[in-house]
Amino acid sequence: MKVKYSGVQAAKYIQFSEKSFSWKFVEKPATERHLKPILESKMRVLDAGCGTGRTIKLLLDLGVREKNLIGTDISPDMLNIARNSFPNIRFIQANLSNLKLRNESLDLVVSNMTFNYLSQKDFKKTMESISRWLAKGGYLFFITIHPLRFVSNHSEYFSNKAKIEKTPWGTEIKYHPKKFSDYINMIMSFGFELLSVEEPTPVGKKAKKNKKDYKKYSSMPTRLLIKAIKA
Repeated sequence: MKVKYSGVQAAKYIQFSEKSFSWKFVEKPATERHLKPILESKMRVLDAGCGTGRTIKLLLDLGVREKNLIGTDISPDMLNIARNSFPNIRFIQANLSNLKLRNESLDLVVSNMTFNYLSQKDFKKTMESISRWLAKGGYLFFITIHPLRFVSNHSEYFSNKAKIEKTPWGTEIKYHPKKFSDYINMIMSFGFELLSVEEPTPVGKKAKKNKKDYKKYSSMPTRLLIKAIKA
């Protein structure tokens, strides 16, 4: 999972995350495009790995009611920032693999850039839990780091060895690489039907103005998007 952020690191993260190229031009527009057709204000929604709340804000903008929205994260400092920004939303500090929620108490689970922090064991426990929390016909939607992002040569693709990398906001994070098939097979094994599998790239004219980042995020897959429904 994520390292524990200090208050200073959490503050640096929020400054970075709201302005990050990938959020503005890859993850956010892809999330909007996929969730708009299915979201209803009455839906009960979990933001799994909510951090400081950028996806929470997006969900509210898309019409989710505050009383129907839960955010969870492992970092208390991240959650302190989220609670200050969204005082009427329920936040829970927990490791996703140990989070306790009632069975069939949710209609949608959203996760942006979190599952890449989970070990294979924790990912399995998390998928098992999500399948219980979701009501029949409920949705799972997530974006994570693309498996190829961790590969510097072909021989590394099948390795699940954890990697420590520095972040732009001044900390280090442990990533747990997974194969493309790991995500697909795990989701299907817990009774989900795949609706969409994508490798989103930057969208919009403004994205092209940042030539360096546009090339980085459009020349090879950097994100994996999956939308599924509980059958």
